[in-house]
Amino acid sequence: MSIDKIRPEDYWKDEPCDFGKNLADEKELATERQVGGNHYKGRAQPIEYIIKNDISWCLGNSIKYITRSGKKGKRKDHIKDLQKAIHYIELELQHTYNVDPNGKPLTVKDFDCEKIDWEIFLDKQYLFYYQQNVGEIILDYDEWLQENEADLKERYKDEGNF
Repeated sequence: MSIDKIRPEDYWKDEPCDFGKNLADEKELATERQVGGNHYKGRAQPIEYIIKNDISWCLGNSIKYITRSGKKGKRKDHIKDLQKAIHYIELELQHTYNVDPNGKPLTVKDFDCEKIDWEIFLDKQYLFYYQQNVGEIILDYDEWLQENEADLKERYKDEGNF
């Protein structure tokens, strides 16, 4: 049968189909599910809060890590999540306010531009990986980096860095 001549009742010959039904009713929203665990389950998804409040990328990541701390893994994982949250807050202070974690103004010599560029590159690459693998098992950042660091360094070098 030609695709041009197929009728709705031919789609599922063995199963009844109600084409009058609103398919959006059956569609699961991305905010109603989580890929790879349940450590963000709760009253509100961090992403909803971050988007609704127009929170920066660094602060959004700190909220994400604070929210999941204590809900995934062992004690060392909780500590690592809190350390990551602190790191992203420090990045916000540095990049947005040009101060160190103690509020002291930074000068150009205080910046390790190469390290910052590398971190930004990694963050963009991880975001791309994450977006390309929606609906699949997604490695957390540290696992992803460990698995891909050699290739990422090569790609970074190919782009004229290092």
